[in-house]
Order: sequence, then C-alpha cells, then structure tokens
Amino acid sequence: MALPDFQNKAVTLLGAGVSNMPLAGYLVSKGARVSARDKKSEADLGEDAQKLRELGVSLICGESYLENICEEYVFRSPGFRPDLPALLEAKETGSAITSEMELFLENRPCPVIGITGSDGKTTTTTLISEILTKAFDALGHKVFLGGNIGKPMLYRIDEMAESDISVVELSSFQLMTADSAPDVAVITNITPNHLNWHTDMGEYIAAKAKILVGCGRAVLNYENEITRDLARTAACPVTLFSHNCIPDEELREGDSAVYEKGGMIVFRGRGEEEFPILRVS
Repeated sequence: MALPDFQNKAVTLLGAGVSNMPLAGYLVSKGARVSARDKKSEADLGEDAQKLRELGVSLICGESYLENICEEYVFRSPGFRPDLPALLEAKETGSAITSEMELFLENRPCPVIGITGSDGKTTTTTLISEILTKAFDALGHKVFLGGNIGKPMLYRIDEMAESDISVVELSSFQLMTADSAPDVAVITNITPNHLNWHTDMGEYIAAKAKILVGCGRAVLNYENEITRDLARTAACPVTLFSHNCIPDEELREGDSAVYEKGGMIVFRGRGEEEFPILRVS
C-alpha cells in the first residue's frame, strides 16, 4: 500500500495507549479524522485519553470497542491478531487493514535494517544503531532507531533522507502481516515463544521468516537449528554468525560467515581467506 492521502479520511487506531500517541499525532497532522479504540474505559486510560482528546482524536472505549469498525483505514496494533472476527468483517466491508510498521516498510525513504528473534533482538538492534551512528555522524547522515523497541517510525518518515538509515526491531506480531521486507534482515535465533498468542510453533516460525521474503541480505544464527535451516533456503545472500568456525560447505555462492577464532571476530566469504574485524576483548 502506497502512503495514502489521509486528508479527510476516517482512520481508527486499535489501542489508545502511549505507543499510538505519535501515530495519532501524525495522522491528525495529515488531515485525517482519527478515532482510537480501547477495551479500557476512558477513566482507566487516564492521561493517555486526555492527550488523545487534546490531539482531536475521538475515543471508543469499553467492552464494545471493536463493534462497527467502518473507517476507511484501520491501524492494527501488534497485540491484535489479524484474524480477529471484527477485523475480518471490517475488511469484508471495505476497510483497509494496515499497521504503522507495514506502512513504514512499504514507503521507507531510506534503507532499513530489520532485526527479529526470540532472544537478544533489543540488544542487537541497539548495538547496530550505536555502531552506525558513530560511523554516520562523521558523514552527516542520520540513523533512525525504532520499531518494537518502543519508537514508532511512520511519524518520522518526513525527516528521513535517502542517505540516512533506519534500524528497527520487529516482533512476530508485526511481521505476520508485513508484505515488505527490510533491506537487511537479521534473525538472532528462533526458540518457542509467544505460543499463547500464536496458534502453534509453525505459525511463529513462519511469522519470523517473513522478514526474509524480499530482503537483500540475511544475517542468521548458525548455532540455532531453525535459523540454520532458513539460511539454506533463503532467496538472498546470507551472512551466518557463530562462536565457532563455519564450514565452507555451509556457504552458498554469495554467502559469508562471521565467527570467533583465536580471540578475534573474523569475516570470510565462501572460498576466501579470513579477514579479522576486531578483538573479542
């Protein structure tokens, strides 16, 4: 979906908490008629409700908050399953069901590095952002950090230039309905997680694996059986990482490996010599 013209369009947000505040402000600034729906009462939402009211957002609260969804655009927050009957019915009657992250990925003005995984994704996302910020500051370019790490991206899209870069943490909830992949996709690992939300482990793996569909480069954990298997069938070049040396036969044409050897982190392409990057210490 191209970035819509929200002028005078009816838009509703599922969830009236603090995480939707920047999105609400962005949509209002684009001329949308915005409402926010939440199971909590307006009293329970407290300051969040007041802030939304001040932005000009109308509130639909209480047990019946998902009834009569008829707005032109519906923004699904990550905690809402896409197969909720209320969302399926809204789609059937013509509402466009999307999310803040989906619209950002589809309309990003600069390259995106996306990070997901069952463990370590927040730390990895933060480290990548810090490393790139050090490098990009000298060049006068910006690094935008956000996604599931707590900072929405769409409302900052007008600030981004082609020469900038975005680093986003992506959850399985966000990836489940995403049709656009980041330019570089990182999966730290995949282990059983969120199975009280996902129907089974198969759905969880499939949601995580969506980050690879259409990406330009995948960075995957060789030590995790699931991500190792994903590397073997990925449609893009893969960089595998491990504590231990990765056999050359595990690398396809265009693939590479990063691993620890003799106190150094080294890089190697298929059939190439090892190149030292930095000391582990």
